Amino acid sequence: MVHLIDTTLRDGAQAPGIAFSTDDKVEIARALSELGIRDLEIGIPAMGVDEIADMQAVISATPNCRHIAWCRAKEEDVEAAVRTDADTVHISIPASDILLSAFGRSRRWPIEQIPRLIHRVRTSGCTVSVGFQDATRAELRYLSRLAQVAVQAGARGIRLADSAGAGLPHMITAMVQAIIDAGVDVPVEFHAHNDFGMATANSLAAVRGGAKSLSCTVLGIGERAGNAALEQLAVACWFGAGQMVGIDPEKTYKTIRSIADRLGLAVPPNQPVVGSDVFTHESSIHCTALGANPLSYQAFAPEQVGRKAVLAAGTHSGASTIRAILQSTGDDISPQQAHSILPAIRARAKKLGRALRPSELRKLLLRRQYLV
Repeated sequence: MVHLIDTTLRDGAQAPGIAFSTDDKVEIARALSELGIRDLEIGIPAMGVDEIADMQAVISATPNCRHIAWCRAKEEDVEAAVRTDADTVHISIPASDILLSAFGRSRRWPIEQIPRLIHRVRTSGCTVSVGFQDATRAELRYLSRLAQVAVQAGARGIRLADSAGAGLPHMITAMVQAIIDAGVDVPVEFHAHNDFGMATANSLAAVRGGAKSLSCTVLGIGERAGNAALEQLAVACWFGAGQMVGIDPEKTYKTIRSIADRLGLAVPPNQPVVGSDVFTHESSIHCTALGANPLSYQAFAPEQVGRKAVLAAGTHSGASTIRAILQSTGDDISPQQAHSILPAIRARAKKLGRALRPSELRKLLLRRQYLV
């Protein structure tokens, strides 16, 4: 089983243009809890008293979840985190030479910081996990050494973050395998970013390498190109990799769309799993095949994620598609009538620049007196 760790309230909140109210955070957390998510990364305590208050409100509203507070590798961050009542304090530390140099640090600095900060968290009674920023661009032997140091100091989890979204699937699999082969005997989590459009693929590659947990956000919101999308990871794990993720598949669409509506997030029509068009079929070849087998042109049945397939009357529709659409609305025409009306349907769809809605199709057929 793969555990999804939702970081909508932390990494998702860092997306340009996103600003969650306290109520937003509480309702998002509740919705994710009801979906079945049990691990929530809920904020950055070092942001101040308002952030800590929001985190405590989320914790109170979702008692069945494990709550994670995200920290930089700084004493003041850790001190703020242990005041939040979170179950787990996550310490994130640069691992690549690129980031270490950017922050004016040497390779020795993380090795010295990790044990000291872990000790402080453990004395508070919290569980501690350690994440390595820019792990995909870190030197692998050095990354393995950092992971060993963290585990020896008492970390109960390791996160490998593709912070710049620079990884490719084969690289991710090899990286996770190398960390595990180095003797890291705690669960490994992978945290993807989507700069190459590879967040979902890289996350599945991490599972193949031995990762037990995957970070995600609703709709993949996050910095720059965003993170791995919760709904995409869930579906890819279920139907692509045969891995359970512990959430209710049939609630997926309703939950994600309700959160998007609350936040005013536009969902592209072709957005996997939750876009308006992803189970809409217009091509005559596709529609005919779907009538014989719903999986002929669908990777999984839409009902499995709380949706239904839709047939569209457009420029590529055939007579059988038109008749099937009408039958779904309680109408019917003969095969000959369906064939004769196709040119008018295609011309109207071309003029509109889209497929006809059922009401528009009926209006066209009534005008031809094909319906009574």
